[in-house]
Amino acid sequence: MNLKVEWTSPEDLEFVAEKLLFDYQATGGDISRPPIPIEDIIENKLGLELIVDDLRTKQGKPDILGCTYVEDKTICIDSSIQEEEGQYNFTCSHEVAHWLKHKDLYLAQRKQTSLLPREKEPIVMCRLTKAIQQVEYQANRIAAAILMPRKQVIEALKDCRQLLSGEIRHRTQYYIKSEVEQLARECALIIYKRFRVSIQTMQIRILELRLLNSIGTVSLL
Repeated sequence: MNLKVEWTSPEDLEFVAEKLLFDYQATGGDISRPPIPIEDIIENKLGLELIVDDLRTKQGKPDILGCTYVEDKTICIDSSIQEEEGQYNFTCSHEVAHWLKHKDLYLAQRKQTSLLPREKEPIVMCRLTKAIQQVEYQANRIAAAILMPRKQVIEALKDCRQLLSGEIRHRTQYYIKSEVEQLARECALIIYKRFRVSIQTMQIRILELRLLNSIGTVSLL
């Protein structure tokens, strides 16, 4: 379904993830340190079924990563990424984000456009080559905030401050964008494994949280 979503601020998207983690912790879930147990959140907190299947063959789309069926309360992940820990975890979290943020909108739009019964369809088919639309941006931002909570990223970056301090001292005072991105990647290389995400996903999270200040040092520590 081609969902029409309204713009939502990054702060509000972060809040969606924070509320989920707060509720999960309130019911006994452990999020004291990374990694966030996304499979347990899906199955035990949200009460959804998590299925790994050959979606690319069944859906006839060679680049599909995952999809969520609201009526069946099911999240499906393509089997091709099951062994790619970072991609698998992020796709699971991405589908959780669609469930939290877009489920009600999907049901409302489906009701408005359906005069006759029709086959069940996912909220969105998440694909590698699909252009990033607002609905996918929102899911990506929420997914990142679930797997990499701000406070945990800040704590992890303390290790980067220690390991990169010598290099930082020898850099120029002001950074151009590409240099900040490179420093974020260097930090990501150090900490991504503890969050069980990809290096690129970790780098993007550091940048979107703006945890590196204008002279390249780690801020908010």
